[in-house]
Amino acid sequence: MPDRRAPLRERDAELGAIAGSLEALAAGRPGVLMIEGPAGIGKTSLLAALETRAQTAGLRVLRARGSELEGDFAFGIAGQLLEPLVFTGGADELERWFAGPAAAARPLFDLELAREAVVDDAVRQQRRHGLFWLVANLSRERPLLIVVDDAQWADDASAEFLRHLATRLDRLPVLLVIASRPSGGPLLRLLAEVSTRVLRPARLSQDAVAAWVSEAFETAGDASFTEAVHRATDGNPFLVGELVREVRAQGMEPGHDASERVRTLSPSSVTTAVVVRLESLPPEAGALARALATLGEAGVEVVADLAGQPLEVATAAATALVRADILADRRTAARDTGSTPRRRAADDVGADSPPRRATDLPGAATPRRATDTPSAATPRRATDTPSASSAWHPDAPSAPADDGHRLRFAHPLVRTALYDDIPAPERRIAHGRAALALHRAGARPEQVAAQLLLAPPVREEPWALATLAAAARAALSRGVPEVATRLLARALQETGDPDVRCELLLALGRAEVLAREPDAVDHLREAVQLARTPAQRVAATVTLSRVLRFAAAGGEAVELLEEVGATLEDESLKLRIELELLAAATVSHEARRRVGAPGERWPRPSDDAFFAQFLQAAHAVEAAGQGQPATRVLELATAGVAVDPGPTHLGRHVRLLAAYAFLLSDHYDLVEQQLDALADVAAARGGAELAASVTAQRAFLAYRRGHLDDASRHALAALDPDDETGPPSAYLLPAVAGLIWVAIGTGEPPHPIVALTPTDGDSLFARHLDFAHAVLAVQQGDRELGLARLLAVGERELALGWSGPAPLAWRSQAALALDALDRRDEARPLAEEELRLAEACESPRAIGMAQRTVALLTDDPEERIAGLERAVEVLARSGADLEHARALLELGTALRRERGPGAAREPLRAAYGLAERCGATAVTERAHKELLAAGARPRRAATSGGEALTERERAVAELAAAGQTNRGIAEALFVSEKTVETHLRHVFRKLGVGSRRALPEVLDDTP
Repeated sequence: MPDRRAPLRERDAELGAIAGSLEALAAGRPGVLMIEGPAGIGKTSLLAALETRAQTAGLRVLRARGSELEGDFAFGIAGQLLEPLVFTGGADELERWFAGPAAAARPLFDLELAREAVVDDAVRQQRRHGLFWLVANLSRERPLLIVVDDAQWADDASAEFLRHLATRLDRLPVLLVIASRPSGGPLLRLLAEVSTRVLRPARLSQDAVAAWVSEAFETAGDASFTEAVHRATDGNPFLVGELVREVRAQGMEPGHDASERVRTLSPSSVTTAVVVRLESLPPEAGALARALATLGEAGVEVVADLAGQPLEVATAAATALVRADILADRRTAARDTGSTPRRRAADDVGADSPPRRATDLPGAATPRRATDTPSAATPRRATDTPSASSAWHPDAPSAPADDGHRLRFAHPLVRTALYDDIPAPERRIAHGRAALALHRAGARPEQVAAQLLLAPPVREEPWALATLAAAARAALSRGVPEVATRLLARALQETGDPDVRCELLLALGRAEVLAREPDAVDHLREAVQLARTPAQRVAATVTLSRVLRFAAAGGEAVELLEEVGATLEDESLKLRIELELLAAATVSHEARRRVGAPGERWPRPSDDAFFAQFLQAAHAVEAAGQGQPATRVLELATAGVAVDPGPTHLGRHVRLLAAYAFLLSDHYDLVEQQLDALADVAAARGGAELAASVTAQRAFLAYRRGHLDDASRHALAALDPDDETGPPSAYLLPAVAGLIWVAIGTGEPPHPIVALTPTDGDSLFARHLDFAHAVLAVQQGDRELGLARLLAVGERELALGWSGPAPLAWRSQAALALDALDRRDEARPLAEEELRLAEACESPRAIGMAQRTVALLTDDPEERIAGLERAVEVLARSGADLEHARALLELGTALRRERGPGAAREPLRAAYGLAERCGATAVTERAHKELLAAGARPRRAATSGGEALTERERAVAELAAAGQTNRGIAEALFVSEKTVETHLRHVFRKLGVGSRRALPEVLDDTP
């Protein structure tokens, strides 16, 4: 009998490319190779040839295979790749592999660490980063071949990890090979911009089909038969094999009669021959195959349990299926199985629930030849089955795959054909029985949950509810809240118990908040309504109030908190409500209006140490807004963080309040200290939103200092312009304001993200956005609109009881707008009031800006010069470099007009140099013109050549020259890809090159 596994045909080009990739890796050139083609075209066979050559060359091979049922397993593909090593590695090896940043990936392989992990919004990025370094550490020991088959079914988190890896392969001795159907899935979309060699195996020619037929029948086939086979299969190797096998099974020869039969077939009908072939086997084989089709791939005991067969019966049935080429044999599975060792997950699944047979599910039909499976006292791992050597006949020509004691179909198309043949209602019941079988075997919660998602509700079964909840926790710990929401929503269908539903709804709402799904508010409201204990009610209320206060509904948050607070007797629960009310009052206009200023509702320090700290930080911001002396603001803010407020949500909020108060009192070094502390918390806990908030505050700090390049860089890093989930959160609005001030200082249009951010809303952070928009309108020539907006900002500040100019110098800006409208008589009182208030609050920045405005509105030239000199003197010690440059420019301009060019050159040169360092193009250009008018010859910035490159353009150019993709550069520099494209256009123009390939040589010659 000829070998059923036909050799590769007409694949010389692909095999050559494979050999070339391995040779390139040996020469120090890593890469990404894609094998793309329809099902059955031979992708897996090419991967097998690649793996054989790689192992011969001494490479370490990591392999994984996507599965239709496992697309929601967070980092499932990554786990397949790495678990065989991690679960078999010694202590010394694990210490090496997980050294440094790779430690962030360890919870993916350790259930205890996963349980302890903080569920935050950056877990996925943290795990992805850790996986990259784990691969990097492994590659230092031996070059790696990483193979992913059926990548169209890869989970999103693994796809992101592999894309992250692919963009950084220039640093690692790794060859990444992906095989996928053209449909692609998330991995192919993410790899689209990566430099990848793509192999697309062609369909077999009629000559290749003729050779196949000749070998299979051991005689040359009739030309009409060969042509008919080629047409029916469209040259697809898998379908050719199936059709030839079917013709042989029917005892037909490859002649005219067979060709007439074959001509009636189509590629889709060829796959149905698998179902027909199955019917010719014993009934036990059919039951086992359909059970496996439901499971996708599973341990032999689990499949036997689901099929209702004793192990020895299932063993015989599996052997028959291997001989019929329906299941993979040992040789195939040992090479490309996706199974890996798994740690016991019984605790997560619910080990204390009594084990039950899969056929005991309500409504489950008893399968054919169902024989009671041996009872298990405790759930076991799917890999804990006894050795199969006693079950398989050792001398059998073919035996079922026992690598990891798992059964697998010979090809995914076989599984699809059998699965589609099961009526839909029966499939749903079968998935429920499969879930129970996997649970009894101690399978991971995600595996069991994947079946439950496709099954009808089991209702009031503790194991099902516990499994879905555990799988949701696992998804959250891996950073995939969108998967957790589906699992928790399904869990709600399993119970009517109000207490359980309350906890599930609360967990679902929290997961939806992380996933930015709109149903979070509704589910949290329902949780509040269902809560029957004070602790439940407070937990649900606190979570809902936080969502509301950042969703422009601060007033509703206060109403909810006060309503629940009025029902409480427990002092600790009352304190939680008061803390949330204070937090709401510091971020929401409406909440502050209802609660009142912190000093009004909470006039005395609290006995609770943390609440007292929180109040001090809130009072510091209030004092700055009211225009109290900066020394008082400093005293209060310092008290607010005298003791570490901790890494909790409210603790982080206290630090942000203190940092803001330090900013308003011009203590920029203290702002940096608080932001550094928050960044440490973000790094330790993996909080993306916290990290973005810190970066947004750095952007705002850079703007206040006048460092526009830094402001732009931090703002874009915080805002992530490629994020399509909606406008920035309230914490990020200072970054948007920073981008507007960058546009004001450079004279360029604002970044497009500014137009996408609403300017009205409930957030107190939006004040800075409104103010920046108003000043921008004036600069762009719409003085009436800008003035109206400035006055509206002022009215809102005064309504809050905030008259101080340190937060928003709206009076100075309104005065300048009035002066531009020839309304100087109205302008002067505003400017003079601001100067008086600024001197009272002792802020050098506020005093200098107000003094400059008053001077500009003075009719007497000498008084104007004297006033500008005072502004320059004050701003020189303010740390606000751009405001200092503006004052120097105005002073130089006034001196040139009144005292002549000689007196003007020194302040103008100082203004020019300072503005240039700030990146304030608009100020620099005006200073340049004034210097020319003063008879000076200022150095003009280079417009071409290496000297013309800005610091950011040079950084982009150097990374591009090193081979980084636009996305890789964007990630390295924390900017958007569009920003990278813009910088590269400028680089090409300035350096006079037309492509990236010319950059290395040109940059080498550039000083």
